[in-house]
Amino acid sequence: MNPLDPRYKRLWCHSPRPEYMLDEDWADRWYIPARVLPLVRPGSDMIVLPGGNYQTGKFVEFVREVIGLKERQILQTSGEDYLLDQGIRRELRSDLSRMLKSPEWVIMPYSITPQFQEWTAGCCCSVFGDDVEFAGKYGNKGILHPTPDMTTPFGELVGDCVPSVNIPRGFTCRNQDELYAAWEILARAGVESLLLKPIFGATGEGIRSVVQREEVAQYEFPMGPVILEERLRASSSCSVQFNGARLFGGITDQRVQEFAWEGNIVPTHLCSCVQDEILQATNELLSWLGARGLAGPGGFDFVIEDEVPYLVDMNLGRFTGAHAPKIFRDLYASNSMLASWKIEPKKSVFQFWDTLVNRGIAFRPNFSSSGVFPLCYLPGMWGMLLAFGESEAELESLRQEAEDCL
Repeated sequence: MNPLDPRYKRLWCHSPRPEYMLDEDWADRWYIPARVLPLVRPGSDMIVLPGGNYQTGKFVEFVREVIGLKERQILQTSGEDYLLDQGIRRELRSDLSRMLKSPEWVIMPYSITPQFQEWTAGCCCSVFGDDVEFAGKYGNKGILHPTPDMTTPFGELVGDCVPSVNIPRGFTCRNQDELYAAWEILARAGVESLLLKPIFGATGEGIRSVVQREEVAQYEFPMGPVILEERLRASSSCSVQFNGARLFGGITDQRVQEFAWEGNIVPTHLCSCVQDEILQATNELLSWLGARGLAGPGGFDFVIEDEVPYLVDMNLGRFTGAHAPKIFRDLYASNSMLASWKIEPKKSVFQFWDTLVNRGIAFRPNFSSSGVFPLCYLPGMWGMLLAFGESEAELESLRQEAEDCL
């Protein structure tokens, strides 16, 4: 199915995944649901958000005013639960079950989890996503590398199934003994610079550089299993997004701060030969995963070393940070270039918007072809801005001016 087919009405309900409770990002319980609010189409879609948060409430007011949403299109839980899915099950399940009996609706979760399945049991409409079994087997970095004793904890390895795809050297490690063993093997192979990545991490959360053996000895696995992987001399980083086995929006340049994802630029600036390699790898990966039941959103991350793309992450079973900007672009600025980047909002969303308007750089959905729009704006927690324009130079100019407005 194509969940973005305009014939469907979409119910957005982006709950964090349960394992995100293990990371240090306390604000994800609020911004993961809120960053898809501007994707709600006036008079058509609906969204569920966690209530009880002042900043979320102000952002709701802003989006309703600027995009033209009706009050009935936005449902809220009490916000007492970290997982939005648990709040929906306790507080909104019966209301949503009555509404979702029509086949015109498609539910758009961030990820299908056991908690999501609990409240959607009995719903007759479509759900866009991968089932728990598929996400558990393929939706983590552990499918990129074997353990040091060459076993495969998740059943299959990307490199065995799609051997044409370039993958950095590395190992999946579930405990200290495996981490030591991986270090020794990679050191003997001449790998001098390493990255340690939690297999369930997202947006670069928990990634660290490892140079000394002592750093391995001190690691305590706060986010569960990890991969220990050679650090490439990357000249650039990019990603592709997909909906089911369908490529979505072409290749996306990534903005990266150290190891953390910061935003994207569409379309890519990569040379055509590198683009061709990435698209070939993507098509082969999607063909392989499609034969195994891929049905939901996801993305692949690549880094470029000496004009060779290497697959460094498989984001399966969930929406990626580039999906919402691309969907918003398709809705309101399909012919424009896009830049997105994370920010740290301080002033209120209305103060920020008024500054953009006064400077003549506010992007008004359905009226503008260029400008800046806050995709998510929660002061003290998290934010993301979008810029639309006709060239990279215009995007960079808009970005600098928008930063001044903050």
